[in-house]
Amino acid sequence: MRRRVGPVLGLLLGGSLVLATTAQRSPVAEPIVLQQARPNPIFPAALIPFTIAPEVCRGDHVPRVTLKIYNGAAQVVATLTLRGKPVGPIDGVPMRCGDYVATWDGTVDSGRSVAVPAVYFVRLEVDRIPRSRNLIVPAL
Repeated sequence: MRRRVGPVLGLLLGGSLVLATTAQRSPVAEPIVLQQARPNPIFPAALIPFTIAPEVCRGDHVPRVTLKIYNGAAQVVATLTLRGKPVGPIDGVPMRCGDYVATWDGTVDSGRSVAVPAVYFVRLEVDRIPRSRNLIVPAL
């Protein structure tokens, strides 16, 4: 009889412990948010919004940010720039916390050619913490 009671009691206790730890969590906003590109599939260009929350910049810390497009073989095809800002490519650039919008017009190799129709990946890194989303380039 003890053999049957032991596992059942363990399951009951284990389940209540899981519930207790889950119930204690409070909903916390992500410190780094990469939103889905709009429109997706892109045409003629995609807007890629992202947010760096204020807690990332505590103590006057200015995080380094990288935002790139990768193909399915995990090769970098483009480094993005901010919409309407003359900052240049976002590649290890120090940026203050806040809301940003980057753009990608589907060009690769520094604008020399157009991306082939495929699924690409947007990767945002803030102080080496990655976030990624997919992005579709349709056939024209």
